[in-house]
Amino acid sequence: MRESAFCIAHLQRSRWPRPAAWCIRTLGPRGYGYTSTRRTSTPATTHEASSSSPSSSHTQAHPSGHQSPVYFETGYALFAKRPSRPFPPPFLSPPSGSFSEPLSTFHQSRDRRPSVDGEIIRGLTNGDDAVLMEENFIGADDGVGAWSTKPKGHAALWARLILHFWAREVERHSGASDGAGEPDPVGYLQRAYEQTLAATATPNEWLGTTTACGALLYCPSADTPPMLYVTNLGDSQVLVIRPRARTILYKTTEQWHWFDCPRQLGTNSPDSPRENAVMDKVAIEEDDVVLAMSDGVIDNLWEHEVLQQVLDSLD
Repeated sequence: MRESAFCIAHLQRSRWPRPAAWCIRTLGPRGYGYTSTRRTSTPATTHEASSSSPSSSHTQAHPSGHQSPVYFETGYALFAKRPSRPFPPPFLSPPSGSFSEPLSTFHQSRDRRPSVDGEIIRGLTNGDDAVLMEENFIGADDGVGAWSTKPKGHAALWARLILHFWAREVERHSGASDGAGEPDPVGYLQRAYEQTLAATATPNEWLGTTTACGALLYCPSADTPPMLYVTNLGDSQVLVIRPRARTILYKTTEQWHWFDCPRQLGTNSPDSPRENAVMDKVAIEEDDVVLAMSDGVIDNLWEHEVLQQVLDSLD
C-alpha cells in the first residue's frame, strides 16, 4: 500500500447564519473515510483533529471581512506507511535539557504544535505528505520520502511549510480590498516556495523536496459564477466531480522528469512554480466536489472508483 493523503471539498452556497453541523461519511469498503464539517471558526484558524463534535444547534455568524457567496465544506483522509517524524527545532520547541534551568522552555514544550514566524503551521502531516483545508482553498503536497535517509533530510517539513505559506498568501489576497484583482495562485506558490527556502536555510538547514497541488475558490459576487483556480506541479492530482451529472469534470495532468521522478520543489531541484507550475481555471457550481490527492491515492484507485465512492458517499 502506498502512502496516501487527500482532502475533499464540497462547494456550498453561503447562507447566514451558517449551521455548525458535523457529519461522518465513508468512501466505500477500502477505508478511505473522511470527516466533513461546516466550519465554526474564521478561515484563518488552523485545522486540527478533534475527538468531539460541536452541537448542531449552534450557528455561525458571518465571518468578518469574508463575504464570499460560496465556500468549501471540507474533510480529509490520511494513510501513512510510517508515523510522521517530529518537526525539528526551531519549528518545534524541545523541552528543557538541563536541571539547572528546568523552566527555561517548559512553557513552550507543552505546546507540541509546530510553528514558524510565531504562527502555528497550518495543515496536517501524513508521513512525508501534507494536506491543508481552508474555506476557499485546499491543497495536497507529496514529500519525497527518500530524504528521510539523508542527513538533515525532512521532506514532511518541506511539504507542510509550502502549504502553510501558500495558504497564507491566499488569505492575504482574500483579505485585501475589492480592487486586489484576479487571484494569482502560481505567484502565491512562488512566494511560498521562496519563504520555505528561507525558513529551512537558517538557523538550521533542512533538506527536502515535494510536489504541490492546490485548488483556490474564487467568486467575488453573487452574480458571478464561481471559478476554481487549480495549480499543479508534479504528480499529485486535483479532481473535480459533478455529482448531478455523475461525471468527472476536470483532472490535472501529471508532470514528470522521468519515470518515478516527478517535478518537485526543494533541494537540488531545477523546478520552480514560476517556470513549471500549471494553472487552469474551471467553472464550477454548487454541490460540485473537489479533491486534492497525493499519488498514493491515484496509484491505488482508478478514476471511476474514486468517482463511484464519492457518489456513494453523497447518496
